[in-house]
Amino acid sequence: AGKYALQQRRVLLINNEDDAEELELRFRAIIKQCQLSAAEVDLMRSNIHYQSGYHQQLKLAYTGPDKIVRATQLKKEIINYCLQQKIDALMVDPLVSLHDVSENDNGMMNAVMSEIKSVASYAGVGVMLLHHTKKLSGEKIDTDESLRGASSVKDAARVIYLLSRMTSKDHAISGWTMVKRITLSHRESRIGTTSIRSASTL
Repeated sequence: AGKYALQQRRVLLINNEDDAEELELRFRAIIKQCQLSAAEVDLMRSNIHYQSGYHQQLKLAYTGPDKIVRATQLKKEIINYCLQQKIDALMVDPLVSLHDVSENDNGMMNAVMSEIKSVASYAGVGVMLLHHTKKLSGEKIDTDESLRGASSVKDAARVIYLLSRMTSKDHAISGWTMVKRITLSHRESRIGTTSIRSASTL
């Protein structure tokens, strides 16, 4: 009781920042670091699907001449692929690459998030969006104020995780001596709380 039940899931990663070769190198690094067996490698490759938009950006939404945000053909393609391949989770890296609207326009970003939520609903998948933060200064960790652009992005999320440098206070509590540290800050929007869930070295 009180613990998460871990299950293997099928994931589709859309990455617009790295080419297919770079993504493959990351997979190989994971395999080496985790010392996966041949059977585990086969399972990983069958469960993790990826598509690179490095050479041709994969756009889910765009702004028409009338300034109305509309979905592209990619939305339908993602939904169909997820249903056909029995995908459980969709990850996008980064969010800003998935559309061409102004990040600071609340109305337009709300429309983009609505299209993404529509994909989640029709495809029956969970969605994780990697989003950039502002330039963080000081040691305060605030998931509400640290995200870049319109507030409608965070408002649409059920859960937010923020990676940032560990504060001096948390560093002292951890007892770690490493110079490079990160913390994983967590916020569940439905209950409005923020807490440090875990910390790890970088």
